Amino acid sequence: MKHDIGVVTGKRKDGTDAIQNVEMSLIPEGDVYRLTAKSELQVHKILIDKIIYYIYYYR
Repeated sequence: MKHDIGVVTGKRKDGTDAIQNVEMSLIPEGDVYRLTAKSELQVHKILIDKIIYYIYYYR
């Protein structure tokens, strides 16, 4: 899924934020879990640990 995300790129002369819209492709959360769990690469173990850490500390 593609979304436009507003990114603060600096400050304008009047002190307000300068925002640039950047188009980003986002993967739905369920697909991240599915892709990570089915991966046969060694890196999938690291990704699973990072996902679990994120869920535990940031939700």
